[in-house]
Amino acid sequence: MRKRLLDLTARNRLLSFPQRPKQVLLRTVDELPDELFSHLVGGRDLVFKPVARPRGLRVPADGLFDQEPTDEDTTAPGRLRYPSAKEHAERLGLATSFDLPEPGTEPAGDRHTDREIQTLHYPDDLEVILRKISGAARLAIEETGSNMLYLIFGFLEWYETEDSELARFAPLLLLPVGLQKGDADVTGSIRYSIHHSGEDIAVNVSLNERLKRDFGVEMPGLGEEDTPERYFAKLGFLTSRYPRWRVRRQVTLSLLSFGKILMYRDLDPDTWPNGSSPSDHDRVTEFFRGIQRDSITFAEDYTG
Repeated sequence: MRKRLLDLTARNRLLSFPQRPKQVLLRTVDELPDELFSHLVGGRDLVFKPVARPRGLRVPADGLFDQEPTDEDTTAPGRLRYPSAKEHAERLGLATSFDLPEPGTEPAGDRHTDREIQTLHYPDDLEVILRKISGAARLAIEETGSNMLYLIFGFLEWYETEDSELARFAPLLLLPVGLQKGDADVTGSIRYSIHHSGEDIAVNVSLNERLKRDFGVEMPGLGEEDTPERYFAKLGFLTSRYPRWRVRRQVTLSLLSFGKILMYRDLDPDTWPNGSSPSDHDRVTEFFRGIQRDSITFAEDYTG
């Protein structure tokens, strides 16, 4: 009955995390997961960094830029296509893939060890995204009393069957965080910082149960000395057994609803002293097994 508390269907974001940009989430680029993890677990705040807007572009006659290419003739008088944040980031020499570079593949520059998290958005767009995430996180705490904001380190790209063409993306390492609104930068946009909330770092319990049920494999536990890179390495046996599966080295800020997972954890017999687990409690035993009696008894009648 304890396992029934978990949602093991594809509706669960812990098993099938949405990849659509309309979701309230923020992906990072050009960062090293271990560096971000070390800063946050060490108690340091990090600031989300936008892509600086390009300078020197003339302002169109109509005062409008095209953020992305359209079917309109952008060479017509008064039109100028403004480069996307990704295009401009590439010109600045930033790695724009959401799959983050592996340690040692390139020299770790200041941008990898500083206290800023690079994103792929211009300042005003980044402010809008973080304002929405901050509001949603605050509302979740007000309604449920629980923090649902996490910085996700890594995803497992997996398939439900051998012949399935639909890739699922399941979060791996979950760091509970908080967002803090800061001051405006030189562009006038509000900067936001992120910090570890102090709550326990978690692994994906729903994914572990789904893999045990459908594939007979179990996720490795998280050791005290484990970093994201060490944990990713522990999953090598999965990608060896299932060649299409991949560990996606991505870091994403998003809200995750654990539903009844907290109850699932509380009922774990291994977290209770010997002989004092919920299943050893007299009332729980009576509820599931009933009470053996030698004779039939009747409740006493009371006069009103």
